[in-house]
Amino acid sequence: NKGQGIDVASGVLLVRDSVIQDCVGEISGPGMHLAQSTNAQLDGVTFRNNQALGDDKKATMGGHLSSSGTLIVVGDTRFIDGEAYTSGGAVSIISGTATFSGTTFDSNESFSGGAVSVSGGTFSCTDCTFRENVAADRGGALLVAGASADVTITRGKMEGDGTSDQAAYGGGVAVVEGTAVFDGVAFNHLHASERGGALALDDPTNAFTSTVSFTECTFSYNA
Repeated sequence: NKGQGIDVASGVLLVRDSVIQDCVGEISGPGMHLAQSTNAQLDGVTFRNNQALGDDKKATMGGHLSSSGTLIVVGDTRFIDGEAYTSGGAVSIISGTATFSGTTFDSNESFSGGAVSVSGGTFSCTDCTFRENVAADRGGALLVAGASADVTITRGKMEGDGTSDQAAYGGGVAVVEGTAVFDGVAFNHLHASERGGALALDDPTNAFTSTVSFTECTFSYNA
């Protein structure tokens, strides 16, 4: 497809046991775009090879999905081989509430936030797997970058391939601004070329406020 596979301006959306793939465009969320007045649930959906193209004049976010509404993701939902020019190779959360459970993010890439970028709203992820996602700049798996961004990751794991860099800053996670809570998360084999193999608390302007906490997390073979 050229343009969004699914574009929802308002209302209720339920997608179950489906595949959304090969959607390409100079837009955010070419696979699926959810506006502020949307209430959506995804159950057992596979997103594959969707690309939010852009350039220096056109920022695009969320290679597979961009959401500003209310989103619940359950079942064996997978985000694979997504790409976004600016941030969120798989998913971009701009505002609203997004709740993910048992989700896999595999081999997505972007300039920042290789798998997920959160610039506002609430993002929670329970028992999720982030595997070999890559960012050229910050946050190989996850970028938290917004005053109202509130992120909670419970259990699950973030892992690299053990050899290549997942990002320059924060091979797993980069927090520029906002709040991030990690409870029982395993950070394994993550590499950064500059600093923060697993996580970088990194505000390049020294103008933002960030809060990060870890409870019963493990960090193994990061560099």
